[in-house]
Amino acid sequence: MGFEKYWVIGGMIVAVAFGIAMFICYSIRTGKYKGFSKNSLRKYRWISREDFEKEKRKMQTQFSELEFDNFFYFLKNYGGGYVRRSYGKIVYQDYLPREKGDLKGIFYRLVVSNHNINSAKKEEFRKYLISIGVTGVENRPEYETRAAKLVNRETEEQNYIRKEVGNLGEKLARAELSKLIPLGYKVINGPRLKWNKKVHEYDHIVIGDNGVFCVETKAFGMTDGKETVAKLLISSSDQWTIKKGEKIRQVKSPTSQILAEKLHLEEILLKKFIPVNAVLLLCNRKLTVEHREELLYPVIKIDGIVEYIHNFKGHIIETDKEYILRAIDGSREN
Repeated sequence: MGFEKYWVIGGMIVAVAFGIAMFICYSIRTGKYKGFSKNSLRKYRWISREDFEKEKRKMQTQFSELEFDNFFYFLKNYGGGYVRRSYGKIVYQDYLPREKGDLKGIFYRLVVSNHNINSAKKEEFRKYLISIGVTGVENRPEYETRAAKLVNRETEEQNYIRKEVGNLGEKLARAELSKLIPLGYKVINGPRLKWNKKVHEYDHIVIGDNGVFCVETKAFGMTDGKETVAKLLISSSDQWTIKKGEKIRQVKSPTSQILAEKLHLEEILLKKFIPVNAVLLLCNRKLTVEHREELLYPVIKIDGIVEYIHNFKGHIIETDKEYILRAIDGSREN
């Protein structure tokens, strides 16, 4: 009789276990069984500080979007290196001060200037840092208007000199255009934009309540980085000539470049049908200009560029300005 009792109990246990197993199998098939939630697991599991250091070291200059997504996902699951437990469960967790400092550095040194990451993701990352107590990131950086560096990779002497003079002209233009910022304009220096497999490198793009301007900078007539007296002659057949004293030399007309950049930027902004105003900016204050027929774009000396843009008759609503900045940022390659 005693053995029969144990057999009955054993049979019941086996039947219950079999029933549970069958229920779990059915639930998995139907998608109803989800297992333990991440939150319940985190009560017992802790990602070590060594893991944080390892993930942090992976973040190098111009990391990819996938690398950024993986790092951000890790942070959300990490929760911080300071942990308090009660009966084996994590009851309090926070980032260490050193970890918060590291994340602040990663944001400003690697995330803000990274052209592989769009502004929305950068902003989500910044807000996450604020939520975990990182200080010094309260103000939103202007991701969209970051300036590209001026570079000179040419080695041949004449090309090197010409490029250096051009870089100086761009520096002068950047300084002058920056005067528009207190007037409510956004100034983007040196963006390289890609659209429909075409890439154009712009000297400057200015966005304001009265329009969008792509500004091409030329340092015609400057010598050794200095402004010198010279004359620019533009013929009716779009031939460009620089005259300095008795010396005369031909320079390449920028017309095709300027109009191509204007069209390219308008294609990027095509969704809103926003016109782009092309401008040629001459950085040599001692240069005089003589042209025999009207060009398809204005030629403005550096002393007059702020006044020209500020007094331009046009209108753009605020939501369109935000769209323009997002569209440009989404097309950037630098």
